[in-house]
Amino acid sequence: MLWKTLESAGGKGEERTEEERRSEVTDDKEDMIKIEELNKVQKHPKNRKGCGLDNLPMEILKFGGNELKLHILELFNSLIDKNQMPQEWERGMVINIHNGGTRSKCEN
Repeated sequence: MLWKTLESAGGKGEERTEEERRSEVTDDKEDMIKIEELNKVQKHPKNRKGCGLDNLPMEILKFGGNELKLHILELFNSLIDKNQMPQEWERGMVINIHNGGTRSKCEN
C-alpha cells in the first residue's frame, strides 16, 4: 500500500498528508471483501464473550441474518474503497482479569 501512495504522489518519495491518504479512492477491486470471506470469519468467534466499545455482542453479528451481513459487507468495502478507517476503531479496551493466586504477582 505504501508503494501505491508514493507512486501516486509522483514517485519521488513525497510524503502526503493523512487527509490526502484517507480521501484517496483505490481502483483495486481485488481488495474488496467477498460475502464468502465474511461468512467464514463470522463463524469463528465464540458466543457469550464481552462486548466491544460499541456494546454489541458478537451474537448479533453472527446471527443477524443475510440483510445485516450485506450491510456489514457494504460498510467494510466502502471503507476499503475510500481508504478510510473510523477513529473509534483505532481505540481498544484492555481489562486485567485476576485468575487466582497472589494478586501481587503479575503472572496470576
